[in-house]
Amino acid sequence: MSLKIHRVAVLGAGVMGAQIAAHLAAAGVRTHLLDLPSDAPHKDPKVAAAVGKNFRSTAAFMAIENLKKLKPSPLASESILNNLIPGNFADDMSVIADVDWVIEVVAEKLEIKRSILKQISEYAKPHIPVTTNTSGLSLEKMSEDLDEAFHARFFGTHFFNPPRYMKLLEIIPHAKTDKNLIAELTAWIERYLGKGIVYANDTINFIANRVGTFSITAAFVHMEALGLNVETVDALSGKLVGRPSSASFRTMDVVGIDVFAAVAKNVGKYAPKDPYVSVFTPPKWIDDLIARGSLGQKSKSVGIYKKETDAQGNSTILAYRPKEDKYVEQQPTTFPWQEETKKVSDTIERIRLIISHNDAGAKFIWLTLRDTMAYSAILLEEIANNQPLSIDNAIKWGFNWEWGPFELWQALGYDTVRDRMLQEGVKLPDWCKPGLTFYKPTPNSWEWHINGPKTQFLGKTGKEQAIPKREYQFYLPKSKAAEG
Repeated sequence: MSLKIHRVAVLGAGVMGAQIAAHLAAAGVRTHLLDLPSDAPHKDPKVAAAVGKNFRSTAAFMAIENLKKLKPSPLASESILNNLIPGNFADDMSVIADVDWVIEVVAEKLEIKRSILKQISEYAKPHIPVTTNTSGLSLEKMSEDLDEAFHARFFGTHFFNPPRYMKLLEIIPHAKTDKNLIAELTAWIERYLGKGIVYANDTINFIANRVGTFSITAAFVHMEALGLNVETVDALSGKLVGRPSSASFRTMDVVGIDVFAAVAKNVGKYAPKDPYVSVFTPPKWIDDLIARGSLGQKSKSVGIYKKETDAQGNSTILAYRPKEDKYVEQQPTTFPWQEETKKVSDTIERIRLIISHNDAGAKFIWLTLRDTMAYSAILLEEIANNQPLSIDNAIKWGFNWEWGPFELWQALGYDTVRDRMLQEGVKLPDWCKPGLTFYKPTPNSWEWHINGPKTQFLGKTGKEQAIPKREYQFYLPKSKAAEG
């Protein structure tokens, strides 16, 4: 590996940019964190005194200080703070000329990103990687005004929040990116940052956010049709089916309801021919919550859920009722099969048991899983180059699901699931023929758990591809908070 990464510039000191910088610092990389310049010293005299004469870099300085307060902690130890250097876009862009990698993490708006990339192109030394952490905007549109030399070293490196704990990193090649440069940076990231790499196409929201967001917006559709409340949906779409306890709507509160809605609506804006495009439009009551500033954890824990604390300091989590426009004590619906499922430790067998029933809870689980599996198959070529493993790993590593959609489909019985889908009028790609196997060996089999997948079926191509066995694997630190 010829690429050496000793210094990096991270442009954008928001929560994500600062945490990416901290993750790099923990790997021993000298990291410059740049943000907008301040025109005057901070109004808080303590902050002003701490920043001193470098007050124009106050935004980056405060972002680094805030790393000490975040939970779960993005810092392997506070000693890594010595590797973080605050700066600003007006005075310190010249440092880019001395770094080995530039990561853009500015606001998720196309024009802002295009502007900062133009500045980067003027400073960065030739042949170093310049990457964007966009969560789903088009790289082609982002860089279309820049020259061929810039295109050759520009691609996406989409970290997931929080970067220290989430294994997934999506690599998104630009159409003209130097493949050797991608390979070298990927090898460095795997070795020194401990990430699981998934290659995604330059399509809206890439892989994990496209499929993961769909699974949550589909929950809205089936919740309304089945007359379920939000806390019942979360009870049905969390650990019960092998997903984090944050499930669907608590995940939205953690991410930010406004952020989630923007990502979902991007599909309608940039992929209007998506076969499930209508599913991506959140219900009106989500827009109402956003309009009043009820965005989840970042708005004093008022969102789909509301945290209340009484005079004695006891906390209660209330749930939102859209029709009444009020928060009430949680009243999750119970179902006859719930006691029986507590005795089933294996997630696949537990799901199999649940979807054999026909009540509203069982229907909700089946319908949301069904739609996610079908949607993944429909998009397999477009977003993942016909590779089921890319979608499965992206959703497992990026959303902390125990099983990806293709693994789950095959483990439940491919033909059984396919036949039920077709009976219910679900459209599937032509390549989803009877008797297909996405993987060998079968997911959840004894051999699968010992050796993992050996081959995958490449969708529309009709071919089977060997899956290289990794000689080593990194496991990032676990955090209950990171899992939701």
